[in-house]
Amino acid sequence: MTRLHIATLAVVFAAVCGASVAASKMIVSVTTEASGVSADLVESTVTAPIEQVLVSIQGVTVVRSASSQNKSYIEISIADSDAEQALPAIRVALASVRLPREASQPVVRIVPSLLSPPN
Repeated sequence: MTRLHIATLAVVFAAVCGASVAASKMIVSVTTEASGVSADLVESTVTAPIEQVLVSIQGVTVVRSASSQNKSYIEISIADSDAEQALPAIRVALASVRLPREASQPVVRIVPSLLSPPN
């Protein structure tokens, strides 16, 4: 085997391993509108408090967020391949967060994965 063949096999193996790891997780998004609120205030009064309760949920492995004027967007990775089981815990946790008057109720969605098999 040449070095090129070995390098190619290594890349293919890494891609397959990465795909199987990614396929074993589900991504859930939490979006909250906050009309007329600056990005800094969205971060401190909407995004940060929601992140604090989400990280305490069993199975949550990664939390990523972005705050902009009028909007908070948070993505969480659920270790369990069935995020549907985590949705009730997410909703209960979100209900405990005190948000500013300008904020809407957070919208929770499962983000479709290109690697997930069709139902």
